[in-house]
Amino acid sequence: MRRFLFSVPSIWLIVVLCGMSPAASGAVQTSSSSLTVYFLDVEQGNCILVVSPSGTAALIDAGTGIHGDDPSDDDPAAFIQGLMRADLTFNLQYVVATHYDADHIGKLDEVLRAGLLGPNGTIFDRGDIESTDDAYLEYERSIGGHRRLALQPGTRIDLGGGAVLSCVAVNGAYAAVAGTPRVSISESDENARSAAFILSYGSAAFWFGGDLTSDVESAVAPYVRDVDVYAVDHHGSTTSSCVELLRALRPEYAVVQSGQENTYGHPNKAVIGAILDVADSLGSAPRVIYQNYARADDPRSDDALASGIADPDGAGPLPGTIVFRTDGASGVVLTTPTSPTGSPPGEYALAVSASPVGGGTTTPAAVRDYPAGSAVAITATPTSGYQFDHWEGDASGTAPTTQVVMNADKTIAAVFTPAVGIQLEWLAFHYDAEGDDRANLNDEYFTIRNPSTLPVGLGCCSVADAVGHTYEFPSSFVLQPGSSVTVHTGSGANSISDLYWGSRAAIWNNDHDTALFVCSCESARLANYTY
Repeated sequence: MRRFLFSVPSIWLIVVLCGMSPAASGAVQTSSSSLTVYFLDVEQGNCILVVSPSGTAALIDAGTGIHGDDPSDDDPAAFIQGLMRADLTFNLQYVVATHYDADHIGKLDEVLRAGLLGPNGTIFDRGDIESTDDAYLEYERSIGGHRRLALQPGTRIDLGGGAVLSCVAVNGAYAAVAGTPRVSISESDENARSAAFILSYGSAAFWFGGDLTSDVESAVAPYVRDVDVYAVDHHGSTTSSCVELLRALRPEYAVVQSGQENTYGHPNKAVIGAILDVADSLGSAPRVIYQNYARADDPRSDDALASGIADPDGAGPLPGTIVFRTDGASGVVLTTPTSPTGSPPGEYALAVSASPVGGGTTTPAAVRDYPAGSAVAITATPTSGYQFDHWEGDASGTAPTTQVVMNADKTIAAVFTPAVGIQLEWLAFHYDAEGDDRANLNDEYFTIRNPSTLPVGLGCCSVADAVGHTYEFPSSFVLQPGSSVTVHTGSGANSISDLYWGSRAAIWNNDHDTALFVCSCESARLANYTY
């Protein structure tokens, strides 16, 4: 049975299998209120198709293998033609090449020569170059009379219906801010010159970064937002997915596009481990989805780290197409086709996880297959400072050990709660802003730190002054172990390190006041601060 067993509130994830064409499956047709993102299975390469609620589409890369024209489970041109037949509103208006490696552009020429880009469509890439590489030359020749524009940080592609694709880095340049330096990279370093994007639709967001390298990732990290889905840079290579970027993105899902027969060790297990170590905005580990199985005889990879593997038949011809759909606001539904299966015949997949990450461990952990009809004992063990509370999903009850019968795929979460409130500490309190307080509200701030080894959710916590002006922490905010957060009096964009009260006036008296910290759920403790 397929190993996609999650339910997370912010986007719908639909996994399309069985080698079905888009026309044959209602699951892949567009809708007037949904943004749809397809990860096409081109084996060792990238290919992503974004379809906005209006039907306007952008194809981001289409390659496969080191030669670019190797066979793949999904044929990008045929897939797009199927969507055109299935949905008359579908209109491919944009083609984007993140960079010029064959495993990213090797099949773009087939899409363009098939006439699938609209007559008024636009091709975006990192600019014209001098190259004798076959894949680039074929790509360049196939552009024909189409409009071709060079990307810049800040390039904004409006897909309609409220969906926007924004370039945040390209050619080592990042952030559309005057004076921002460029990362020094060689002209021949295609990976580092990759274009990276944030796709936004309502409250949902995706990251697409091509083969971006860690030096550029770390530079752009302060300028990007939390996302729901991270298209893992460079197929899970050790050259990418730096911790600074991961902490900025905090994705709920991480998707790896790599081929089963690749010889690069993609996805590298250390990289996947680093992704799993960074909690999402809800304090849980990301769900890592491999498009294809890793090479079985390569010790650099480990399929057991994946929450799910999309390809239904290993090295066989059926594609592991992954599809995300979101209305930008409401809940998440995960649809799992039942045939063909990813688990061996006569077995079901059991996924057991701990919530929050760091609150405890489970036995078994991650995803395992069990014979149909078998009874499996599951146990929850809390870590220091936590207590087991209850089971959620396909198990219930408050006993730390329970049993499930494997008559279907099952997803179970062990929910842990703090045994006592985690002790926080005041790190700084700047109550007297420089100059006129009213004109410099964000220089009035306080900073608190979590010195413990456990994450703490502050969504039920608030800070008030002596007369009752109250700041409530965002409902999903989690203060990570050893991290601090600064709360500014004025307005700004919230991040993992800086939050904003949104007040139009100064809060803290310059001569004396008291800050009262309250957590209604008792997740944290912090003594009042008086000066």
